[in-house]
Amino acid sequence: MRGTIALFAGTTEGRQIAEHYAGGDVRVAVSVATPYGASLLPEADNLKIHVGRMDADGMERFLREMEAAVCVDATHPYAAEASGNLRLACERTGIPCLRVRRADGADDGPVTFVDSVEEAARVLAETREGNILITTGSKELAKYNVIPGYEKRCFARVLPTSEALEACRSLGLAGQRIAAMQGPFDEELNYGLMKQWDIRYLVTKQSGPQGGYREKCAAAARLGVQVLTVGRPPENGGESLKETLLRLEEYLSPPIQGHGAAQVALVGIGPGAPNLCTVQARKLLEECDVILGADRLLESCRRMGGEIAGKPMYEGYRGREIAAFLQEHGEFGRAVAVFSGDVGFYSGAADARRELEAAGFQVSVVPGIASPVYFCDRLGIPWEGVVFASLHGRECDVPGLLEKRDRVCVLLGSGADLQRICSALSKRFSGRLRVTLGERLSYPDERIVTGTWEELQQIRASALSLVLLEREGAALGEGVSAGQPERSPAPGEGPGAALRKEVSAGWPDQRFVRGEVPMTKEEIRAVLLAKLRLRADSVLYDVGAGTGSVSMEAAALCQAGRVYAVERNEKALELIRANRERFGAENVEIVAGEAPEALLSLPSPTHVFVGGSGGKLAAIVEAVRQKNRQARFVVSAVTLETLGQVLDLSESCPEWGDLQVVQVSVARGRPAGRYHRMAGENPVWIASFGGERET
Repeated sequence: MRGTIALFAGTTEGRQIAEHYAGGDVRVAVSVATPYGASLLPEADNLKIHVGRMDADGMERFLREMEAAVCVDATHPYAAEASGNLRLACERTGIPCLRVRRADGADDGPVTFVDSVEEAARVLAETREGNILITTGSKELAKYNVIPGYEKRCFARVLPTSEALEACRSLGLAGQRIAAMQGPFDEELNYGLMKQWDIRYLVTKQSGPQGGYREKCAAAARLGVQVLTVGRPPENGGESLKETLLRLEEYLSPPIQGHGAAQVALVGIGPGAPNLCTVQARKLLEECDVILGADRLLESCRRMGGEIAGKPMYEGYRGREIAAFLQEHGEFGRAVAVFSGDVGFYSGAADARRELEAAGFQVSVVPGIASPVYFCDRLGIPWEGVVFASLHGRECDVPGLLEKRDRVCVLLGSGADLQRICSALSKRFSGRLRVTLGERLSYPDERIVTGTWEELQQIRASALSLVLLEREGAALGEGVSAGQPERSPAPGEGPGAALRKEVSAGWPDQRFVRGEVPMTKEEIRAVLLAKLRLRADSVLYDVGAGTGSVSMEAAALCQAGRVYAVERNEKALELIRANRERFGAENVEIVAGEAPEALLSLPSPTHVFVGGSGGKLAAIVEAVRQKNRQARFVVSAVTLETLGQVLDLSESCPEWGDLQVVQVSVARGRPAGRYHRMAGENPVWIASFGGERET
């Protein structure tokens, strides 16, 4: 056997991975939640199947007992808790974890996604038998009357209100076909109800964890009930099935030993046109024994003609792929791996270099012409006055950059990125902007289109295009270099830009949309943001975000990063949404839920602010430490009990010897007739600890 894969299966892709390896030379330990899931898996000597749910500790034991070389998370996109536990288990064991991205429209065993209640009814209308449980609400019950024999086949679970019962009656549903109950419900209640009514089809909405969606699907899976979900499955990140299978082969292949002879040159060949490949790069391509790279770049090499076109070429650009290939083909002593543009601009060359050098290869790097440089030259714009950013596999607050700079050039990562940028610009700018899209740069079918954001919002750009955003009146060569002061806001900017233009901490309280939810006051905000020590690319958890005032200010400071506003109170969530819209804070993601559970599925943070812990401060800190032991914490406390929890934590974490606690007491002047008196606010303790040590 070549190794063991720990496969946590809950989707069609998980089953396909098991089928791919069934009967082969790889041992696969498959974990499924239900017997129904196990029944869908193939039978083979090299497959070991575990049935039942596990927490993080159970997953850790499973990984160790199976001696897994790599773990695959193919759980359902809604199973955020399971994915979070699995990440923790993999971090504890040091086992790499691959997340499978579901194919668009893929079903999950007995789960099918539809766009609307009408579509669900049409799908069910094509069935001729089998009871149907409807849980999409009483207001839409009438839409199911297109189903033949609906009055005998349909059962409804609705709220216990007279309006809901009247809707059932008008549809012709008798009393024994109605469950008037207030949810959400656990798995066992769902299971019992569906079993009692002999349900074959369940219709539900994409309600998420708080609406009991997972429990309904789990009960349906146990009974083999077909689920129709109204709404699209959430994006779960990760890689496609094909990409995951390729990655698995990398992890399961024998370790690469040192290779002292072969030389590998990592070469940037420019935007794509043969005439933009440098003389040095062309010379290396002519003299090498083999060329490796992505398929579209190998095609560019073939178009160069001559000796280069006749070279052996193989697809592969990751360092481990290149090293494995060269070890297998010892006849190639001099290899060139080609990369688009310049190897120093958002290129995979850096990772490839580390992996190849670790494998013992002699590596050299040859720069090329970066596509943004070519783009700016084509437009007659000196590129030293342009700020560059990328959305290819990363996040960036593009409008936020444009608020501080006059020109921003962005490498797109998908066809939808241009529309997303234009939509964000519409919320942050009322003045005119010039937007220029560059597609297939340097190729014969190159296209460059210039217009307003309204005009370019109608275009779906091809992947890996470039877009240049310019303020009206920006002069040639105008820009801001590092260390120079930022620009002042121009007339005609939208309300978001005007509100976010400051980078100093402590925005006035009256700027925020406020309700009955307590808000961190501006003076306290100024101190705690200073204690956080945020960077431009920081990833911040704002736990107990309240109105979102801290999140909004932090988002303005972390425009190349991300802010996760975590809140459980529904009224507070509405205020956060309103403030995000008000400030146009595209890099703020709202997370509805209670910490630490709500943190498990989030990316690893660099900074954490805890404004409200619900008495779970220790658990929140531990959950973050499992993700990043170097995370920087700031905790605000208005009670001695909360401060005591912080002090207790510092004793159990000696590495946080830099704990600092300050008490902030603020008094504000208020008119009293012809005089002013000072009115004191409640004192607040601010504790800060963790993060990278200062030298």
